[in-house]
Amino acid sequence: MVDTIYYYNENSQSYFDNTVNADMSDCYNRFLKHVKKGAYILDAGCGSGRDSKFFLEHGYSVKAIDGSEELCKLASDYIGQEVECNNFLDLNYENEFDAVWACASLLHVDKNDINKVVSNLHKSLKDKGVIYASFKYGNADRVQGERYFDDLNEDLIKELFISFDINEMWFSDDVRPGRTDRWINIVAKKKKKTIRVVAAIIEKNNEILIARRLTGEFAGLWEFPGGKYEFGETGEQAIKREIEEEFEVEIEVKELLCTIKHRYSSFNLIMDCYICKLDSEQFHLHDHSAYMWIEPKRRGIKWVPADKKVIKAYKEKLES
Repeated sequence: MVDTIYYYNENSQSYFDNTVNADMSDCYNRFLKHVKKGAYILDAGCGSGRDSKFFLEHGYSVKAIDGSEELCKLASDYIGQEVECNNFLDLNYENEFDAVWACASLLHVDKNDINKVVSNLHKSLKDKGVIYASFKYGNADRVQGERYFDDLNEDLIKELFISFDINEMWFSDDVRPGRTDRWINIVAKKKKKTIRVVAAIIEKNNEILIARRLTGEFAGLWEFPGGKYEFGETGEQAIKREIEEEFEVEIEVKELLCTIKHRYSSFNLIMDCYICKLDSEQFHLHDHSAYMWIEPKRRGIKWVPADKKVIKAYKEKLES
């Protein structure tokens, strides 16, 4: 199998010399109009360091990485700061960067790994973070010389970046003298992740069951118990399973009360809320620190934010 990193290690100086002065001004302009001044940019696959140097000189903070040890050495000297040698598959940043610049780098990722790599880059970006990426235009993976390429067209690039909103897509010619390659470029913005969950409003003698979060951002706040769907589940199947896992009890699902939507800082929540009946009262807590039965009109409960909408909808149903 072709080893693209080996190629760049063996040809690092000639690659550096052939790319360091390439005119990327058009791509810079299209990218930076979506990036705030002074932003923190991940240069993913920085090569010669050409683009990192431009961003640094224009007041941006830069984290530069590349998979070639030899290119990292050359780029470090060129930009005046250390370039980290890192494999895209091993990236483990989370909500760290305002923008990602991936110029002519993702095209060398094996097609079996590219979705994981794009997911890693998506995870590395802050909310509404921006990514620039470029690929040679085509619709198949191939080996050219000693390097692997995964060429993309419009449909393939849209599919690959489905977790982003594409702001701009354009075609360009290779800016290096004597090269005739056709490139496809995108600037795209990170979409917020959407999570769909279920919740149970469990009734008993004119009271409802609530539980106190044990861990996480909302630890100590009260909620209606529930959780995420598993693949292929209906809402009723999901809520029965979740309540059995969380409390070791079985419930009877009576009806869907509502589906609420709530925007948190890092994700969007969709919650299907079911009115349920309890078949047993022998609780064993696994995911909560406490539970209690309350009258729906009770005040003073410190709710998880999304659950405020659920109790409001339930009280409106009782009053209708």
